[in-house]
Amino acid sequence: MYRNKLFSILMILIIVVFTVTDIVHASQFKETIIYEVEQFTSVPGFSKTLTYEQNVQSFLDFLRPIIKSENSYIMHDRIKLINLITSLEKGNLDVDDINWINNKAIYYKLYNFSYTNKEDLSYLLTRIDVIPELMVISQAAIESAYGTSGFAKRANNLFGMRTMSQSRGIIPKKRSEGAKFYVAKYETVNQSIECYLRNLNTHNAYYDLRKNRKDFRETNEPVDAYTLANGLTKYSAEGDIYVQKIRRTMKKHENSLDEDIPNKI
Repeated sequence: MYRNKLFSILMILIIVVFTVTDIVHASQFKETIIYEVEQFTSVPGFSKTLTYEQNVQSFLDFLRPIIKSENSYIMHDRIKLINLITSLEKGNLDVDDINWINNKAIYYKLYNFSYTNKEDLSYLLTRIDVIPELMVISQAAIESAYGTSGFAKRANNLFGMRTMSQSRGIIPKKRSEGAKFYVAKYETVNQSIECYLRNLNTHNAYYDLRKNRKDFRETNEPVDAYTLANGLTKYSAEGDIYVQKIRRTMKKHENSLDEDIPNKI
């Protein structure tokens, strides 16, 4: 029901040709598409006129274009970095290119980074990569109860993300005595998804997830959501039980997603 509204999309097709160097072991993407979608300031609630199953599908349909948009920006940056690494080896980087790389290193929380260091560039490339849509949707479904949780309604927080900043969060009702964290509050649903993706791409707790993804890239295999989910044991105190919960949710919804956005990247 939201698709007509969401798919007012500006599509920019960028043809990219690059040479894979000794430090870049990535799938040879021929092109990438950037999708611009509307910024949504709230999560749609369940409609009383729809069945539970229809409301769940509406939630999935609402999120999918936003996830696709955020992933498209990441993939655009990934391919740009691959191109710049090739240019660097040829001595063709200008000041703007160097600044772009350094700013991405800051965004992806790589400190003491040097753009002239091959290992640093390779590590940055490992972090600049997409997260499978099926896994994103499944975690959002679990963490926000399909958008019906208080955090989803009050803070656009779909993933249980936390912050230590009072000005950027709200106090959870069940916060333990003495705890100082807040539930992160976002201006838009888009921002919530962006921050979630950045979290998985930067936090030390998800190193194994990124390592598994890198292994797929190095062998030119599709990045499989079920395999990457194994790297989420530290996302919840439930550990392996949480991973199994995610995998069951992915299995539940994998056939309800349209073919236009693949579950494997």
